[in-house]
Amino acid sequence: MQVVAALLLSAVAAMAQSSDTSVVSVAPSSSAAASAAPTSAAAAPPTSGGDTCTTAKGGVISIIQPLANMPLAAGKNFTITWDIKSKSDEAFNTASIGFELLDASNPNNVVALTTLVANANVAEGQVTTMIPPTTKIVKSYAVRSTYRDNGNWRYCFSPQFAITGLNAVVSSSAVASVVPTAAPATTSKSGAEVVVGSAFVAVAALFAF
Repeated sequence: MQVVAALLLSAVAAMAQSSDTSVVSVAPSSSAAASAAPTSAAAAPPTSGGDTCTTAKGGVISIIQPLANMPLAAGKNFTITWDIKSKSDEAFNTASIGFELLDASNPNNVVALTTLVANANVAEGQVTTMIPPTTKIVKSYAVRSTYRDNGNWRYCFSPQFAITGLNAVVSSSAVASVVPTAAPATTSKSGAEVVVGSAFVAVAALFAF
C-alpha cells in the first residue's frame, strides 16, 4: 500500500506542476525604416526676386519667372523663364538644365516635390511645363534649377509662390485593427488545489485500510 501511495503522490505533484502555465509576452520588434532625407540646398529660395547664380567660369543665370507671390494654377501650363546675364561661359550656355518643384515652407530646408523639367537647353531661356494637380499641399513653393558646373551639381532658385487648384490627397495610413486577444486557457490554482486535495484524501483512505 505504501508503494501505491507513493505513486499517487508523485502523480499528484506532476498534475499540480503542469496546472501552472506561464505566459510569455513577446514584444514585436520594430524595424527601423531607413528614410532618405531630402538634400537641402546651400542657399534658400528668395521671397522676392530670383537668385543670381554664377558658374565657375563666369556664367550667370537668374530665374525670373515664376514671379514672387503670384499663384500658379495646378494642371495648367506655365512658363519657367531664366535670364543668362553673361555669355562668358560658353560651355554652360549650351548645356542642359533641369527644374524641380520645391516645398519651400522652410527656406533653410527645402524639399523636392517633383521634377517639372528633366532636360532643357540653357540657351533657350524658357520652357513650358505643368504642375501636377496631385502635388502635396504646403505653405509655400519654389522652382529650383539643377545644372552641372565644373563637375558638380548646382542649384538656383526662383522666388517663392503659391499654387491653386490642388487636389487634397488623403494618404491612407495602415490602421492596425486591434483584435481582442482571448486570455490563455490556464488551470486556476483553486482547481489544482481541489485536484490535489482530492488525491490526498484518496491516499489517506488507502492508509486507513
